[in-house]
Amino acid sequence: MKKYNSITNSMRHVCLIDKSILRNTVKISNLFLIKKNNSGRNNSGKITVYTKGKKKHKKLYRIIDYKRINWNIPGTIYTNEYDPNRSSFISLVVYKNNICCYILGVHNLNIGSTVYSYNNINNNYLSYKKGYSNKLLYLVTGSVIHNVEYYPGKGGIFIRSAGTYGKIIKKYLNLNKVLIELPSKTKFYTSLYSNATLGMVSNSFHNKVNLGKAGRNRWLGNKSNVRGVAMNPVDHPHGGGEGKKSNPSFKRSPWGKIYKWNNKKRIFIK
Repeated sequence: MKKYNSITNSMRHVCLIDKSILRNTVKISNLFLIKKNNSGRNNSGKITVYTKGKKKHKKLYRIIDYKRINWNIPGTIYTNEYDPNRSSFISLVVYKNNICCYILGVHNLNIGSTVYSYNNINNNYLSYKKGYSNKLLYLVTGSVIHNVEYYPGKGGIFIRSAGTYGKIIKKYLNLNKVLIELPSKTKFYTSLYSNATLGMVSNSFHNKVNLGKAGRNRWLGNKSNVRGVAMNPVDHPHGGGEGKKSNPSFKRSPWGKIYKWNNKKRIFIK
């Protein structure tokens, strides 16, 4: 983490990630995409995402290899880079057959480390290290994992945020299922032949970040969410009145749809 001197009021509580250990010296055009910034609006200009602002910093989308299909080919971590599209860092891997790709950064996996992707059994479990990938069938029960697939071959969709990790709880060989514990302590079943990566996702101090001012949050494309009761009647069904008026009998969305809270879920009434 990196703290700043309180030269101004906006710098008083700023606490950001120290990116001095990251390098971004290589630009490979095949690993980047240009995505259009719709700023939370559709093709007719109407707001569809209520809390997205109009201006934000331009960014390129990095193509991440969630499938890890370069099997049985050793790869070397060439750079650890910052990715503006996700909370974790990413690592550029150069395989021995000269194929380059981005993977999710693994905690304490430095430049020059070796990563490997298996697709079969390896009886030498001591050879498994952080960043190694294999099917859940061949990983040891109790292993710390991330980037877990739900369907085999579809790519990892679980446990990809910064500083998160899951655990292999139990395997059911007769049912072709394995029990996985998510960072939220929620447990779910997936196939034994789904792929997963060993280790914890990088950038574990992401939840300690303090942006310090609203402007830095607007640079990221986020917009402040104004309460409905603080608006005028023309702007929201909850608006208007003198001071703090009592809530209406039915809660409404900004577009007048009636909804209610039922079992902590928002249910719209037609």
